[in-house]
Amino acid sequence: MSADVFVTTEMGFAGFLCYLFGDESLIRIELNDTRKASFTFHVPSLDAEEYLREYHAGQLAISDYKDAVGRQTQLGRLLRKLNSTGETVWEREEFTVGVEASGSRSDEWWAEARRASEQRRTERENRERQERRPQQHRRH
Repeated sequence: MSADVFVTTEMGFAGFLCYLFGDESLIRIELNDTRKASFTFHVPSLDAEEYLREYHAGQLAISDYKDAVGRQTQLGRLLRKLNSTGETVWEREEFTVGVEASGSRSDEWWAEARRASEQRRTERENRERQERRPQQHRRH
């Protein structure tokens, strides 16, 4: 399975994507006229959309919070650097649009990431199904 492109304007979620898919998955940061950042990732977009739903629902699981916060801190440093220099775009040097990022994740890695995402989705759906079941009341 190969990756495609996913864009978000949410820095917290961008930090999570760097944590989950690696720093090399971040390929571009662009600041608009009001200096609001958009983060472009070279990741499976369908998986990223599912993670974004979990992020908004407060159900996103992070096994290494320290690492995840460190990734977000790195993004903050990149944004401060862009703002201090007046630049509006940062791009990963080795990434070329239309070409798979060489040296990035293998197809096997992406397949495993897809399986893990599908497993999480199934677990969440099972949990939601159980929560929707009406509680059986016992009569005393």
